[in-house]
Amino acid sequence: MENLLFALNAVMPVFLLILTGIILKKIHILDDQFISKSTKLVFKVALPALIFQKVGSADFSQIFDMREIIYIVGIVTVSFLLIYFLSGFFIKNGAERGAFVQGAFRSNIAIVGLGIISNIFGETGVARAAIALIFIFPMYNIYAVLALIMPLKKGHAGAGSMILKAIITNPLIIAVFIALPFSLFSINTGEITGHFLGYLSRMTIPLALLGVGGSLNFSSFKKGFVKALSSSIIKLIIYPLIVIFILLAAGFGGESLGVIFIMLACPSAVSSYVMAEALGSDSDLAAAIILLTTLGSVVTIGTGLFILRSLGFI
Repeated sequence: MENLLFALNAVMPVFLLILTGIILKKIHILDDQFISKSTKLVFKVALPALIFQKVGSADFSQIFDMREIIYIVGIVTVSFLLIYFLSGFFIKNGAERGAFVQGAFRSNIAIVGLGIISNIFGETGVARAAIALIFIFPMYNIYAVLALIMPLKKGHAGAGSMILKAIITNPLIIAVFIALPFSLFSINTGEITGHFLGYLSRMTIPLALLGVGGSLNFSSFKKGFVKALSSSIIKLIIYPLIVIFILLAAGFGGESLGVIFIMLACPSAVSSYVMAEALGSDSDLAAAIILLTTLGSVVTIGTGLFILRSLGFI
């Protein structure tokens, strides 16, 4: 019973906020304009403030583990290559294949992941995940663009600049780099700055998750449900299972295992839809994958945490 409560306490607050966003959108309290503006506020202001506060106040020696980074980079890279290669055997339409691959490997770490990690591991867990984002975000952007343009058998003039701009101007990566000196040299930001960052940080996860719920597109199942379901099964079940086996075989446990599992088991990133649409891929399929994985992740991540906790691995 204790382990079940542990899993529920981790995922249910996140799911309920997403569900609230869905309901508020349906009854027209939230609209597209609000969701768009609040998403920008979260991504460009609130979330960077949260990351700066958690990383800057943490002991760098406790949150940085090069071995973790190597395994994360390796797992994400190999998973992308395998999913891309295998998808070619049963998806012949290039636009569908790109959306399928991106949806199956790219995780919504910054919003859903940090929300669940914060519920379980608190500030050190969030700081550990934020450090990993420095390495994960560039990979996600590069692999996502490759996944979307390669199946189309044609180049995209703006692909290279899109990748570079997405990495260099990413507010979350910038926030981590600004926070690193504060963590390394134990610099105190002061009480006033601390309270200010605290106010911004506390609104981040609720506002972000309401936006995720409000942005879910329930009309995206006009076609390709089987492909969306298949990509979602890979993202939520097959991929996390492989991740767990690899990490356990490598000797990971405790907070380290839990944080990596949650990051890579998260639902498909909401930005997958935007990128698919920008690069001429199947944006309807991307939206369907986001919807299925977001709703399904409460069960799969919760189950994974319950099992890992019951077996004493976290």
